[in-house]
Amino acid sequence: MRPTARYSLFALFLPVFAGLTGCSYVHFGRLERPVATTQPELVAENTDLRMEKKLLQQELALAALLDAKD
Repeated sequence: MRPTARYSLFALFLPVFAGLTGCSYVHFGRLERPVATTQPELVAENTDLRMEKKLLQQELALAALLDAKD
């Protein structure tokens, strides 16, 4: 196979492969934003979960830093 034929075959195969795997949607498309809720219970729970996630990430970073020093 000539090099130009190989590249043209690759150029044809890549979009088909990306389309079948869903890769193009994630990398090239926009994800829809979730609909905002007006339910105060859900808003409070979401806020609590976000804060907990940040705290856990900070704890993990500190633990990794302390392990690196040892």
